[in-house]
Amino acid sequence: MTTERELVVNVPVAFGLAPPIEQITRRGSGMRKYRLTHLPGKPLVPSSTSVIDGTVRNFGLEKWKLSRIRGELERLDGRTISDGLIENCMTAADRDAKDAAEVGSGLHSLIDDMLQHKDVSVPSYYAAAIEAFERWRSTFSHWTYVSSEVAVYRNGMIGASYAGMVDAVFEDTRSGDLYIVDWKTSRKIYSNAITQVASYAYAMREMLMDSRDDMIQRVMPGKNGNPSGLDVRGMVVRFDNSYATSGSSREKVFNGDVEYSVVDVEKGYSAFSHIYHVLKSSQTRVETVRI
Repeated sequence: MTTERELVVNVPVAFGLAPPIEQITRRGSGMRKYRLTHLPGKPLVPSSTSVIDGTVRNFGLEKWKLSRIRGELERLDGRTISDGLIENCMTAADRDAKDAAEVGSGLHSLIDDMLQHKDVSVPSYYAAAIEAFERWRSTFSHWTYVSSEVAVYRNGMIGASYAGMVDAVFEDTRSGDLYIVDWKTSRKIYSNAITQVASYAYAMREMLMDSRDDMIQRVMPGKNGNPSGLDVRGMVVRFDNSYATSGSSREKVFNGDVEYSVVDVEKGYSAFSHIYHVLKSSQTRVETVRI
C-alpha cells in the first residue's frame, strides 16, 4: 500500500514467469525494495542497485561532486557568503544528478517506444542519442526485441536475495541466447553497471531453470525445452551525455557517441554476491558483553 513515505506499484515479471511483484520506492532517497508476493511469507528483498550503491563507494561520482562544489565556489569569488549561497554550492551536484536522472528516463522512454514500434516524436535534445541508438541497433540487427521494463528476482536459500527492473531483453537469433541490456547516460561505463546487469542475468537464468519445461518451451522454443541449453547474457550500452565544449552553458548534450560492454555474468555475479554479503554483514547486530 502506498504511503507518505513509500510508493508501491505492481511490476510485471519477465516472461510472465511469476505474477507481478511489488516495487517499493522510498520517497526522497529513491531506495527500492521488492516484495515477492507470490512466494510463501511474501519475502521482502532489496533492489540490486540498492545493494551495490549502499555498499560500494563510487569514487568517480564522489570526485565529480567535489568538482561541482569547487566550481560553484570559484564562481562566488569576491562575493559575500550567505547561508543561501552555501546551500546552493552544496546541492549543485544533487541538482545535476536529478537532472541527469530525468534525462536518462526520457531517453529510456523514447527507446522503449521505438522498440515497440510506437509513433515517436523525438525532441531535438535527444536527436543525437536516438541516432546513436539506431546505429547500435543496426549493429545488432540479428537480435529480436523481446520485452522491456520487466522484473527479475532471486530468492535464494543460499546466497543473495534481490530483485531489479530490466531495461530491455533481446534474443540473439543466431545463438538463441537472451541478452539483458541496460541503457546508460553516465560519464562512462562504470564497474557498478556491469555488476548490476550481471545480477539481473544471473537471476533470470535461475528463474528460467526453475520453470516447468513447457514454460521454457514457450519462452524459448528454439531450445526445445532443454534447460541446460538456456543462456542469459548481459550488455551495458552508454550514450555519451557530456557538458558542451563551447559556450558558458552548464547543460549536458548528447554528441551522438555510443559504446557498449558485454558483461561477463559469472565474474560480475561473483562480485555482486560478495557485495551483498558485505552489506548483510554490516546490517548484523553486534552482540556485546559488558563486564
